Amino acid sequence: MTTRKRTELRVNPFPGQMLRQVFNWGDSSEDGPIEEKRPEVAVIEDADIVTSEMTNRPGYHRPVLDIDMPVKVVPSSTSGHFHLFIDKELSWKRYRKLLKALVAAGIIEWGYLGASEERGFTGVRLPWKKKEQESIETPRCARCHKTPDQILEYQLAAANEGVTPMQFVIDSEGTYNTENGRFWCTECYLAIGQPLGVAR
Repeated sequence: MTTRKRTELRVNPFPGQMLRQVFNWGDSSEDGPIEEKRPEVAVIEDADIVTSEMTNRPGYHRPVLDIDMPVKVVPSSTSGHFHLFIDKELSWKRYRKLLKALVAAGIIEWGYLGASEERGFTGVRLPWKKKEQESIETPRCARCHKTPDQILEYQLAAANEGVTPMQFVIDSEGTYNTENGRFWCTECYLAIGQPLGVAR
């Protein structure tokens, strides 16, 4: 009786990313540098690597990193969101540089950086701790976390209109996000480069 070897099921670990074959893993030999040969392939069985390149958006990348230290990714209490833990010690000064680079790349949000700088640490909610719905009646700047009644520009504008600073932001602030109650005050909006759209 012949037994067949079970075929290992291979799937792209990051669907939508380009697959490539590698003909030379080293970058040099006794005769000098070896020319890179890493052609694109369509099927996982022919691939040696998955890359950061997006197959449906030429010129765009999603981070695919070789991290030489232990990491852990834990689902958050919000579906489709995750928390990343990296086992690497950094001073607060160096850690802030990393956080700022991640903000500049659009990996984390300005508001998360601002709150972390204010507290002196980053933190994530434990997976079993659900977010309480924050009242939309208390808008807050996504970067500095001030409410409209703590910001002079809204106090003055609201007095002109005869409404509360919070109502003024809800009615008139172009960056106000009705889904989460976030907005960008002018100082923060300028500091982050005047992005289009509402605050997140």
